[in-house]
Amino acid sequence: METAPRQPKIGVKAIILRDQHLLTVVKAYPEGKAYILPGGSQEHGETLDAAIARECLEEIGTTITVERLLCVREYIGANHQHASLDMQLHIVDIMFACTLPDDYVPQLGRAPDDDQIGVQWLLVERLHEYRFYPAALQAWLVQPEMPSSYIGDIN
Repeated sequence: METAPRQPKIGVKAIILRDQHLLTVVKAYPEGKAYILPGGSQEHGETLDAAIARECLEEIGTTITVERLLCVREYIGANHQHASLDMQLHIVDIMFACTLPDDYVPQLGRAPDDDQIGVQWLLVERLHEYRFYPAALQAWLVQPEMPSSYIGDIN
C-alpha cells in the first residue's frame, strides 16, 4: 500500500535585528549547538502574525511587534545535508521583520522546545562562525536593503 505524500507545513520565523545583531534561539543537538530564528509552525485557524507572536512568547519570552514580511523560504529536507533525518520534511517558512521591547534581555520563553537551551544575540557579520540555520540567509541579511522576496529552497 502506497503512503500518500505529506503536505508541506507552514512555518513562521522572526528576524529580529538590533545594532547589527540577530536574535537567535540556541538548540542542543548531539553534534553540538545550533542557532536558528525564533518561530515554528502555524496552527489551524491562526493568522501568520498571531502564530509568530505565540512562537516568540514561547521561545524568547516576550511580546514582539510584527513590522513587515521580509521573505519566504522553503526547506525540502531531501535536498539538504540532513536528508537522512529530514527526508519527509517540507516547510514553507514565512519570515517577518519583528521588533522587541527596548528593555528585552534574552531569556527562555514560557514553553521552549525540548531541545532549546537558550536565546542569544549573534553579530550578523559573524554568523558564518556558528552553526546557524538557514546558513544561506546570512548573505541576504547583510544587504543594506533586504528586499522582500522568495529566496528559494535553502538551509
